[in-house]
Amino acid sequence: SHAAKTLTNVVCDTDLPDQAIDLAVLPVLKTGEAEFNRDLLQQAHVRLRLGGQLIAAVDAVKDHWLLKQMQDLFEKVHCHQSQDGWVYVGKKKSDLKKQRNFDATIDFRVDDRMMKTYSRPSVFAHRSIDTAARIMIREVTIEKGANVLELGCGNGAVALAAATRSLTGNVYAVDCNTRAVQCVRRAADLGGIGNVTAIVNHDGNLSTDVQPCDLALLNPPYYGDFAIATHFVNTAIRNVCSGGKIWVVTKQADDYHDQEWHGAVFESANVIQGYDLICYR
Repeated sequence: SHAAKTLTNVVCDTDLPDQAIDLAVLPVLKTGEAEFNRDLLQQAHVRLRLGGQLIAAVDAVKDHWLLKQMQDLFEKVHCHQSQDGWVYVGKKKSDLKKQRNFDATIDFRVDDRMMKTYSRPSVFAHRSIDTAARIMIREVTIEKGANVLELGCGNGAVALAAATRSLTGNVYAVDCNTRAVQCVRRAADLGGIGNVTAIVNHDGNLSTDVQPCDLALLNPPYYGDFAIATHFVNTAIRNVCSGGKIWVVTKQADDYHDQEWHGAVFESANVIQGYDLICYR
């Protein structure tokens, strides 16, 4: 007899594959983003054939949240406890009566122009323009024709604002989250902004995708023991041309002042609404 062949396709995308399935398995971290997990749970249910099963597991011994989400999707949920958490199994008996839309549209102003961007669960900042981004948009001058690099672009508001001011320069919006890049591309396309290039990248090797830039805009996340912030600054140094500027908005200014960057010299710092806006040249 011949052993049966199993075909496995590995797909990296913003959403679950849009096809009918018989089984979905979803691991959920207790520290994970709630709305992102709700989005994936709903997507899995929608894609299940009738009679198909969703198995969801969480690393929380005292879980209540994931159980409630499963009970909202399935008529009956089987629960299995382990020493590390819970596993829940639901069988699809019917389609959902109503699907929730987790995406958001965000309106914001740049100079005298009203602009629009989008966000999805897991994208920073979902459903809003955070204060640090507003400071960057308001305080950093973008000259016409400037090439601009934004690292950790999130929903893309800063990059889109830079593009409208640069007009003829190239603006590169970079994020390791594919959904963030998807949102920036959507906003640029629907807004008719043709000088934004959204790039998925995590390692900082951008030389083949990015021209030398006149300035870089950074709003690094605070987790990672400053490693991500260091990665952002070093990536900016490699991609900003001589005489260009690197702008950082942060609430951790002391960490930056304690660093000696190879290739960037401190120029100025201003405190605005509780944030430090730091400039390197």
